[in-house]
This record gives sequence, C-alpha cells and structure tokens, in this order.
Amino acid sequence: MGVQTLDGLLAQGVRGQRVFVRADLNVPLRDGAVADDSRLCASLPTLRRLCEAGARVIVASHLGRPKGQRMAALSLRPVAARLAKLLGAGVAFCDECVGESARSAIDELGDGRVLLLENLRFHAGEERNDPDFSPSQTSTSMTRSGPRTGPTRRPWGWPPISTAWLRAI
Repeated sequence: MGVQTLDGLLAQGVRGQRVFVRADLNVPLRDGAVADDSRLCASLPTLRRLCEAGARVIVASHLGRPKGQRMAALSLRPVAARLAKLLGAGVAFCDECVGESARSAIDELGDGRVLLLENLRFHAGEERNDPDFSPSQTSTSMTRSGPRTGPTRRPWGWPPISTAWLRAI
C-alpha cells in the first residue's frame, strides 16, 4: 500500500481489512499475570483507532527469549487477557503464530476485533530472518503497521522481509 503513517492507512479505509500490527508487548509476567502493562498501554491508541475504523487487527509480538522453544511461562495468553481489559473489548488469542491454526483464527476475526498471535520467538526462524517464517505469510494481511522501535528495527525476524509477503486479501 505504500502507507507510512497510521493516519494515512486510516484515510485509505480499513473497514473489513486485515491489518497486521507488530507490537512490543514484551512485558514482565509474575505468577501468570502481567506485572507491568506500560507497553500494552502504549499500543492502545493504535489498536483502538484501527478497531474503531473497522479493521480486523492481527497483533504479533515476542515475549522473553525462548530461543525457538515453546515455553508455557512465556506464552502471550496472559497478555491477551490484560490487553482485553485495557481495551474494554475481547481479544481473541491463537496458540500459534503461523500455520493452519493461525489462519483459521484470522479467518474468524470480525471487523473491529483484535487477535493476538502466540509468541513469535517460539519459532527459531523469528530471530534468524528465515524467509520461510513469517506470521504475515500466514495472515495474508492487507498491510503491516507498527512502530519502528524495539523489535521492529532489529536486523532479525520478519520485519525487514515480511513486506514482500504482505498482500491484499
């Protein structure tokens, strides 16, 4: 789409469109709950604006450093629960970030709703810049949105390469 800002994206219209957001939701957990939600709060304005505009918002993040291994203690499930409370709306959660399970969850997502995919770093390809790994490849998202800070400015993972996979639905 060539859009560089959220305002520009919203001006083009996103109702019914899938928008893939790479957010920095790497928050501390304590006893299975979010201990500090400041990073979640920082993402709220973007997520709210997209939802209010009727986008189908697909959120991806990492949590900790599981080094390609699935670890229950580093699941984003508690983050989804806290994000739902902060948004004041349901946030669907998918136990995967790629594959058929993720595709099904994305297909079921309604307008103005949010889906949080499971921890990107449960897949080793996320930090290796592996062209075979990209949540956006699974999501067939219309566009990618996210700050150019934290993980989205790092040389690894999907941010530098995923825009080649993003395509209109």
